[in-house]
Amino acid sequence: MPEIYDFEQKVPFLNLEEVNDGDTIVFDNEGRYVDDKWGSNRLQIDIILPNKEVRRITVNKTSKRNLVAQFGTDTLDWVNKCAIVKKERILLGGKSKEALILYPK
Repeated sequence: MPEIYDFEQKVPFLNLEEVNDGDTIVFDNEGRYVDDKWGSNRLQIDIILPNKEVRRITVNKTSKRNLVAQFGTDTLDWVNKCAIVKKERILLGGKSKEALILYPK
């Protein structure tokens, strides 16, 4: 019988400085959807970093599109799959900001 993941456990959110461009991360669970402060429903999911620490991220639209194209829409299928991290500059609210874009490996 599969374990039921306790998403309420305290997992720190990823800081951009904790990953490098080109790092490989592994999806630790299927995540969950939460409403953000702008009223959008966003996927939050836990990942395993190269140093084996677990962090939580909010998956941006570009990353989600990339991942769904390779892994499918059911995030349970993403568990234990790998993605490559790329740091890219994006426009957010008219301001340039560094963001993580995930690409399936």
